[in-house]
Order: sequence, then C-alpha cells, then structure tokens
Amino acid sequence: LQMVDSLLFAGKVQTHQIELALEPVNVGSVVNKVIEDMKPLAHRHARSFSTTITNQLEPATADKIALSHALGGILDVVIRSSKSEVVDVLVHHQEETVMITLRDDGIHLPAGTINSIIKRLGSPQPAKQLPGTAGLSMYVAAVLSDALNGVFQIQQVKGKRAISLTLPRSEQMVLI
Repeated sequence: LQMVDSLLFAGKVQTHQIELALEPVNVGSVVNKVIEDMKPLAHRHARSFSTTITNQLEPATADKIALSHALGGILDVVIRSSKSEVVDVLVHHQEETVMITLRDDGIHLPAGTINSIIKRLGSPQPAKQLPGTAGLSMYVAAVLSDALNGVFQIQQVKGKRAISLTLPRSEQMVLI
C-alpha cells in the first residue's frame, strides 16, 4: 500500500494537483523516521542500516511529505535489491546542498534508466509493460526530487552502488 500511495502522490505532484509546501526541513529527522518505517521490510530481507548524519546539519528546503515518499521509494529499492546486509546511509552538506546517499552492493542501473522509466510511465501502454516495483520506486524518487528542486542520481562509486538525493540548503533555520 505504501508504494501505491507514493505513486499516486508523485502523479498528483507531477500533474500539479498537489502543491508542495517548501520550507526548512530537518533532513536528518525525516531520514530517521523513514528508516524506522521501513524496518519491517528491511528485517524481512535481512537488511539493516548504518546511518551517519553530520553534526550541525543545516536544514534543506523541502516538503516533508514529498521527501518522505522519495526516500521511501529509494529505501524500498535498496532493501529489495541489495546484496549487502548493511546499507550505509550518509546525510551531509555538500557546498550549498544537503545530500542523502545510500551505499550498498546492489545492482547498478545504467545511465538513462530513470529517464526511460519516466517516459514509459508517462505514455499510454498496457499495465503489463510497466516496470516492476524497483522501476516504480525510482520513478517516485525521480519525480519528487525534481519537484523539490533536487537532484536524484544512481552511480557506481568504488565498486558500490550510490543512490543519492541532493536538496538545496535552506537559508532559514527549522523552528521546533
């Protein structure tokens, strides 16, 4: 049900039926919450997370709900496709951005795969031709990262798959 909810949410964002509330967001808190929510799935697939969140992490400009859906999609793919028992999650600053990176020994997707998935989902075709769960999860992450003015990437770094979501840093602090 979570995947269906995320897919519907991404579709509504993409067709401008939902307007995102971009505001300063504590990315570390959102990451921790999404990881906690995904623990039952991770447990079923014998996966765990090693999470490192940079001290004094500045907020990003984002929408908490959209960010949660995007991260949930990424974590879903990593949990289901990783060859690693432990997935590294790193949240840190990089220049004027906040970057969330997941590293594992999972299957690397060739360049252009995400764009291909988005094109396929955007064109009328029989449901049997739609990509599997991994493709749908990547579609959700790509659409929502774009709506958040972020960048979604999948790379191979030092023999590891690195899936990252980069968001603009907020100029304002998060009010608690």
